[in-house]
Amino acid sequence: REKNMSEDTDGRENQGEKKHPWHRWFGDLFKVCLRPVGLEVETDYPVMRDPPEADVVIIRRDDPRWTPDQLARLPDGIRQTDASHVILELKCTESLNEEAICQTGGYYVFYKRHHKLRKADIQVFVVSAKTPQNITLNDLEYKPTDIPGIRISSSPVCRLFPLIVLNDLSDDPRNLPLKLFASRRWVVLDALAKLRRMMAHIPEALRSFIETLIKRIMRGEEDMDWLNMTPEDKANLKKEWLEAIWSEYTPEELLARFSPEERMAGIAPE
Repeated sequence: REKNMSEDTDGRENQGEKKHPWHRWFGDLFKVCLRPVGLEVETDYPVMRDPPEADVVIIRRDDPRWTPDQLARLPDGIRQTDASHVILELKCTESLNEEAICQTGGYYVFYKRHHKLRKADIQVFVVSAKTPQNITLNDLEYKPTDIPGIRISSSPVCRLFPLIVLNDLSDDPRNLPLKLFASRRWVVLDALAKLRRMMAHIPEALRSFIETLIKRIMRGEEDMDWLNMTPEDKANLKKEWLEAIWSEYTPEELLARFSPEERMAGIAPE
């Protein structure tokens, strides 16, 4: 059964193949956000000795409940659970369907059994970059909660796996980093704009993560095609973020990046 799951072709790379960049960035986001507040975060985490692997696993070992510092960084949905082991299964380009739920169920069963956990110790979330169609939500019996973007199901299987819809999360600062992985361009750009205004208050590791992500998107180094950005969009985004990033540095720190020849280029001799 494990071998079959690792060879599944419905949106997940075959064993041995490189994952799409957005899965790596999604995992790195939780590392830079949550490790500084005492939470263990692992990515591509084996749920048993061999594949399959979970996208993101967050482990709370030292405290019976989330601490205030941890709650300040945990996004909606996750911060409401008391489970000490949280698994996130990201559906970035794939659509939510029965196959995805079955696959997620495998992670739940194998991880729970392998680590000898009680049901209360583990919570698995399906994180959907796309907003699922109503017909799919109805078939899987996912209903909205009083928390925007969080849905729960009354189905005997799906009720084990709350759904986080990134497009629908609130604009609370704790949710903004996750919204960078939403499928709707305006949601991503709005989250970026809000994060840019918060630059002075963002932890250094997260600020560095966002800066690097922006730079790589601008250079075309990451295949983050869900943004569907035009060249003009990219130019505007680059200009806005350069201004936000440069404002954090002194002139001396900025000039240190350039050689004397580069500093003098375009300046008349006088």
